[in-house]
Amino acid sequence: MARASAGRQRPGDADPHRGPCPVRSPGAPARDGRGDESSAPRQDADPRDADQDRRRDGPRGDAAAAPGRAHQRDPHPPAQILEREDRRAPRDRGDRVNVAVLGASNGGFTTAADLALAGHSVRLWGRTAQALGSLAKDPTIALAAEGRAGSARLARVTTDLAEAVAGAEVVIAAIPATGHDDLAKRLAPHVNERQIILLTPGTLGSCAMARALARAGAMLPFALAETGTLPYLTRKTGPAAVSAPVRAANLPLGVFPASRGKQTFARLADLFPAARPCVDALDAALTNAGPVIHPPLVLLNAGAIDGGRFDVHAAGTTASVRRLIDVVDAERLATRTGWGYPAPHYELATYYEEARAAEGLYGAGAKAKLLASGLWSEILTFDHRYVTEDVAFGLALFESAGRAAGVETPGVSGLLLTFGALLGRELSGRGRALEHLGLGDFSRREIRGFLDQGWESPMWAKVIR
Repeated sequence: MARASAGRQRPGDADPHRGPCPVRSPGAPARDGRGDESSAPRQDADPRDADQDRRRDGPRGDAAAAPGRAHQRDPHPPAQILEREDRRAPRDRGDRVNVAVLGASNGGFTTAADLALAGHSVRLWGRTAQALGSLAKDPTIALAAEGRAGSARLARVTTDLAEAVAGAEVVIAAIPATGHDDLAKRLAPHVNERQIILLTPGTLGSCAMARALARAGAMLPFALAETGTLPYLTRKTGPAAVSAPVRAANLPLGVFPASRGKQTFARLADLFPAARPCVDALDAALTNAGPVIHPPLVLLNAGAIDGGRFDVHAAGTTASVRRLIDVVDAERLATRTGWGYPAPHYELATYYEEARAAEGLYGAGAKAKLLASGLWSEILTFDHRYVTEDVAFGLALFESAGRAAGVETPGVSGLLLTFGALLGRELSGRGRALEHLGLGDFSRREIRGFLDQGWESPMWAKVIR
């Protein structure tokens, strides 16, 4: 083992292929006998890509400068690292990426099929053979998606997590946020320092998963990233078929640590051209439309939902529901402003008002496409991710982030209290609330610094306790 110098690496210096040596989290137990499980080469970041502090107008458009950091980086103790190993030459942009997609539900199938049809090498992991179904014999998924359709043949389909992630450059967790902690424990023996882990979406899961990996004694990846919303609005239409009538037109992407955002974004934008760089992971998490739209839809349509199959997006979006959605969204926007995050804020009005749809997460015509598909007429319960994820994780984060920013959130807090009563458990301060992630005793400035520095922050040892 060797020690890094006390001087901090500046943003843009790190590279997932040639970059810093693997870091073990201070205070976390070391794992012995770790081999390098990734043989795939990494690429240098293209200097033409916008950095993490910039927003783009288009997939490869010009970037506009965002406001400066709200803090200066603090000195920190040297990180414990492994000896540097040789790296193979970086690859040219546009080459095939080795991807592991974790999760065999709607999003997992669609992500795997879409990226395979785009020319990437994709392995799909499912927890059980039942979840993978017929793919175990024929690893081919029929995809009908906005902008891409066809039969996608995957490189491998497996229930062996080690097999799925070995050699992967990017590991995509296409699962609800409720599964992140368990997945981190499963991933801990298999992560290497050159990988990027992407959560779609995250709800600040990049920070939570890094914390869980560290507590498990895992080698930390190059970076963890998260999208602010789902890359696709999708449903399975058969055992090996998926339909995605709507694809994200603007996909907010935050990176933890944010100081590694430039290289991480450059790699992930090759997979998701609609990605838009955020300042940090919390910036991305506060663009999430799910906690804004789904809790009001479920709560105010509870009677109809109890009656059986129901499309909350079609029949359930009444004037009263819209009013509550607008209240929650206004509180989200005020919270973003309180934290100093720049536009675009992806107001929910951009989904409901076609005149503004191009500014939104899913672009022009998204609402009409979703309703026309008829795929969201389904049986909902309080075990659905609209509640277990968007309420228990998403709204808990919104409330705590609002409190930290001095923003009152009566709409969000009221929903948490009501759903808490229906579920019979406390929701405030749990899930992805900042205090539940070990960040409750820190100021906004300190948290922003932590999100930038990640496991190189002097706060890291306290956060992972």
